[in-house]
Amino acid sequence: MHAEDQYLSHESGSKNRYMVMLLVLAGVLMAVVDGSVVSIALPTITGYFDVNIAQSQMIITSYLVTLTSLLMIFGKVAEYTGKARLFLLGIALFTFSSLACGLSMSLDILVLCRIIQATGAAMMFSISSAIIFLSFPRGEQG
Repeated sequence: MHAEDQYLSHESGSKNRYMVMLLVLAGVLMAVVDGSVVSIALPTITGYFDVNIAQSQMIITSYLVTLTSLLMIFGKVAEYTGKARLFLLGIALFTFSSLACGLSMSLDILVLCRIIQATGAAMMFSISSAIIFLSFPRGEQG
């Protein structure tokens, strides 16, 4: 078990288990909402970059393909890096790439930023359930 994961003891749970759960769920919510909110903004993005809808669909497709293809990989990576470290890295990567998406000046840069954003989201998704599970003692797990 990694040093940063020691607070996630399966037997006793974490003292701050509800705070851990809240933070993990907030991170996952950000990634889920971000995955679908682009669908609403797609017509505006298409007009802004003056591209056709097929080209702008790559914004959504690149995010979803990257996210789903990296879930199992980051689940395995967490065994070596530690769950807490990987989750925090995922939040940081997701947050900074979200800013980069907002500042993108071309469709290609936006798609690249969405791929990076999905990488951060995959880091969070892949281990979120494990972090919550380990944060609660056996008697409080559902």
